Amino acid sequence: MFRRLLVVFTLAAAGAGCALDLPSAEYAEALIRDLALAERELGRARILAEAGDVAGARGWARRAAADADVARMLAIGASVRAAARRSEDDAEAIDRDLSGRAP
Repeated sequence: MFRRLLVVFTLAAAGAGCALDLPSAEYAEALIRDLALAERELGRARILAEAGDVAGARGWARRAAADADVARMLAIGASVRAAARRSEDDAEAIDRDLSGRAP
C-alpha cells in the first residue's frame, strides 16, 4: 500500500508541475497519511453510493477530495521551497564565480 501511495503522490506532484523533492521525512509522512486517508474515504463513499446513500457518499467523497487537496498543497509547497533553495544556491555560486572580476 505504501508503494502505491508513493506512486500516486509522485504522479500528483508531477501533474502539479512539481518535482518529488521533499525537505524532510515529516512531509513525506504527512503526504502519505493524507493520501491514505483520502483513499479510505473514497472506499466509504463507494460503499455508500452502492447502497444508495447519496448524501453519505457525497459527504465521504468531499472529505476525500479535501484530504487529497491537502496532500497536493503539501507537495507543491515542498517542491516550491526546494526549487527556491536551488535557485538561491545557483545565485550564490554565480556570485562566488564573479567575485574576483571587475564590475
